[in-house]
Amino acid sequence: MKQKLTISDVAKEVGASISTVSVALSGRPGVSDKRRAEIQRAAFEMGYRPDRQAALIRLERTHLLGVVFYMEQEFQISLMDPLFRYAEKQGYRLVAAGCVGQRSEMDCIESLMQDRCEGIVLIGTKLSAEYLEKIAAVIPLITLCQEVGSTSVDAVVSDDAYGVIKSFEHLWQQGFRDIVHIRGDNQTNAQVREATFQQCLEEWSLASDENPALRIYQGGQNTGDGARVADQILRQVRAGEREMPRAVMCFNDLCAQGFMIRMWQEGVNIPQEIAVIGFDDTPIASEPYVELTTVRQDREKLANLAVERLVEHVEFFFDKENYGKQWDAVEKQVETRLIVRKTA
Repeated sequence: MKQKLTISDVAKEVGASISTVSVALSGRPGVSDKRRAEIQRAAFEMGYRPDRQAALIRLERTHLLGVVFYMEQEFQISLMDPLFRYAEKQGYRLVAAGCVGQRSEMDCIESLMQDRCEGIVLIGTKLSAEYLEKIAAVIPLITLCQEVGSTSVDAVVSDDAYGVIKSFEHLWQQGFRDIVHIRGDNQTNAQVREATFQQCLEEWSLASDENPALRIYQGGQNTGDGARVADQILRQVRAGEREMPRAVMCFNDLCAQGFMIRMWQEGVNIPQEIAVIGFDDTPIASEPYVELTTVRQDREKLANLAVERLVEHVEFFFDKENYGKQWDAVEKQVETRLIVRKTA
């Protein structure tokens, strides 16, 4: 059996005294923020599990929840208002930490733990399931809009597959056959959307009619990614490598907006020459100059379920009768809906 790591092991790894490591991991004053973050990160990566539950039970409750989000993602920002409202209804205050520039998810998590947040919501996390499980061992955690496939980390996600299917059906019913997909990155929701798009191609007998590379393009989460794919398609059209696709399904609204702006700059008419569908239904999607057809993720339900479940976990965590007991994580799914506007 593998020997359990001790605080002494962490102290040796980081070159600090046991008392310094104890202070850093407990959240007590006496260590600089930079040094505390270094020690906490080293402990996480080593797999050390401090008995944070026992320590916190002895302290006065803060009733603080933390939320980590990516500041460049409009949809994630739009979740802030309902998250704050539902946290307040549950008797908690919400503290937000945004990932931007060199400020990583772990930096944000460490900051929220130093603020003595009792639970954390991670929106669109890019951390691995293994790493998330290490964090969940010391603080109640829930992921929002990202599947993690973990038995110890709760998740609230949208039914991405249904949204992709309804988008494809909508384009098919209009007679479009040359439909392409701009995929996201390597996160789970991007994989689900791409896999569902491929299933649609197979079910509608479009999977083998041409080069698969002309059906799925590597995009991303931002406007620049959509613009880059637009440039790639325009180059292919000009080189005679393909005809202009009749429709494009984008990973999200930001990607769709970047794609449309670049096409407009080149004089391509939307939707007359190419129809465009996004995903998320961000606030800008309904603006008069955009009017983007997109898949709506229900922000109210997503936020409500995430806060409810996290509060349940926090209350379980602080109940002395549950000391040492395992929390059974679940994944909850929220329906999506196609919102038809002018771009498709």
